[in-house]
Amino acid sequence: MSPDPLPEARRAGRAGPFAGLALVLAVLLAPLVAPGTAGAQGSDERILAYDVDLRLDDQGTMAITEVIDYRFPAGEQRQGIFRYIPIRVRYDDRYDRAYDPQDFAVRAEPVEGRGDAGRAAAFTVTDDDNGNRQLRIGTAGNFISGTWRYTISYAVPRTVEAIEQPDAHYQEMAWNAVGTGWPVPIEGVDVAFSGPGPVIDSTCFTGVAGSTDACASTTVDGSGFTAEVDGLPPHEGVTIGIALPPGTVANATPSLVERWSFARAFEATPLKLGLAGGLAALAAGGLATMLSRQARDRRLVMDAYLPADASPDTAGLVGFFDKADGPVRFRPPEGATPGLVGVIVDESADALDVTATLVDLAVRGYLRIEETGDGDYRFVRLRDADAELLPYEADLLRRLWVYGPHGSVELGALQRKFSGDLGAVREGLYQEVQRRHWFVRRPDRARAFWVAVGIGALLLGAVVLVALAALTTWGLVGLAALVPGIVVLAAAKFMPARTSTGRRVLEEAIGFERFLDVADADQLRFQETQHQFVAGLPYAMVFGLTGKWAQTLAVLQEQGYDLAPSWYVPYGVGAPFHFAYFGMAMSNLTHATTSTFSTPPASTSGGGFGGSMGGFSGGGGGGGGGGSW
Repeated sequence: MSPDPLPEARRAGRAGPFAGLALVLAVLLAPLVAPGTAGAQGSDERILAYDVDLRLDDQGTMAITEVIDYRFPAGEQRQGIFRYIPIRVRYDDRYDRAYDPQDFAVRAEPVEGRGDAGRAAAFTVTDDDNGNRQLRIGTAGNFISGTWRYTISYAVPRTVEAIEQPDAHYQEMAWNAVGTGWPVPIEGVDVAFSGPGPVIDSTCFTGVAGSTDACASTTVDGSGFTAEVDGLPPHEGVTIGIALPPGTVANATPSLVERWSFARAFEATPLKLGLAGGLAALAAGGLATMLSRQARDRRLVMDAYLPADASPDTAGLVGFFDKADGPVRFRPPEGATPGLVGVIVDESADALDVTATLVDLAVRGYLRIEETGDGDYRFVRLRDADAELLPYEADLLRRLWVYGPHGSVELGALQRKFSGDLGAVREGLYQEVQRRHWFVRRPDRARAFWVAVGIGALLLGAVVLVALAALTTWGLVGLAALVPGIVVLAAAKFMPARTSTGRRVLEEAIGFERFLDVADADQLRFQETQHQFVAGLPYAMVFGLTGKWAQTLAVLQEQGYDLAPSWYVPYGVGAPFHFAYFGMAMSNLTHATTSTFSTPPASTSGGGFGGSMGGFSGGGGGGGGGGSW
């Protein structure tokens, strides 16, 4: 779209009426985005005559009558013509000027043509997406041919603008009498203007967009103005400008619509900044308080301090930032396997917990782990699952031996195969902690619920933001509407809350973690059995203390304790076992197993791209174009 330089010219000042209007009117000839026609215009299709009568009243409303003699392509039938008129054009950097063509009437009659004149004059009026009001004249299925005369009349209010400058006071009307949107030649144009006061200056341009070619013939007679143009090639038009004395038209104020821009939508003022900040702080603070209460672990409270109707499991809440603490414990929580300890500690059943479960099953004699020498590991079945196993442990063994029906399977063979099985075992872990009532709600479902709430709140906030930004200049305040969704999404991972039972298990697990972290060889000598030394390894894995615990066991080994596990076989016949090496080997096993278990099957995906295209429209009133359909 060609910018309208008229406001800039006004700010610069002019010596008298219409100084510089030539440039303005040349710009007003800019072509408009034309609606699509039903087909290409025929080579002999044309407008034989285009007469425009403009009658301005003292309120600034212009009555327009266009008489168009339209010749359809020889030997072809069409259903009529369409005519589009701009209703919104650029005024300056901030505003668009709006026009409202209304009260349409159409008459159609054959000049040298055939067809039903009544149906040929039927029309519909619609507004398109390009800022045009479009008349579709004719009736679908009513075919006409030859030359037809279309008389189109309508009215446009607020077509005059008062110019008030120190050295220039007048009212002006700039109008595209014939727009540049016609794709057919026009053999002759006659323009006539009449107004409520004398014409004190006038100008007329013809040609393509930006042309400064003057019309061949113009006359001014009191309050009237006429112009004649012998012919126009396709996409050329005629623009006139009329200057009237100040006060001639009562309503000489253009209809301006503020154009959306990012800067305007998010205009920063002290009020808006304060309101946005206050709402954001209020939403964030209120939600944080509510969510922190939801996410806090429960704890038991002495019966003497409980109301009569209180539930012991929910009567007390642990402080949100209170860390689990407890005395050092020499054993894990009663009945808590390494996998379950991993879940209670980090509120998630993950691949590390499943790996620790696998090693724990080896410690308990259900399988043997062997190094193969190529960085891989072999799992060898020693005994089948039995009633001593928890459901998720038995399920893990069953799924593992599916890939090793002959009693052994290499870890590498599970690559890109076991991820689905991993999901099922993780589900079993979650079911077990819920069966034991360790969490108020399953951790994964608690997180998923609050993620869904956060996404919903974020989408709702986005709707509010878009509405405020699109319709007002309060978009900055709309940003505060995003805060609830952002806060909830950020808090979702913290939302799983333990019951009082789960909190007790957590504190016992942390006590055992402290033991694994700080115990030395001298302390371990007083433990009940040497088997317990190695049995702590799967727990050390979920605490991230594998290396530390292995070093402690290495010291005991050097002091003469025979702690070599029968369930782990290093590579090489007769290779000596040492815990200093074993710690590194277990770390490698942990990494390899969690990576293999988590790798999804290979998949392929396709992609695409999209594009966009935009249009532009010229400034000024009237104009537009048309064609046949």
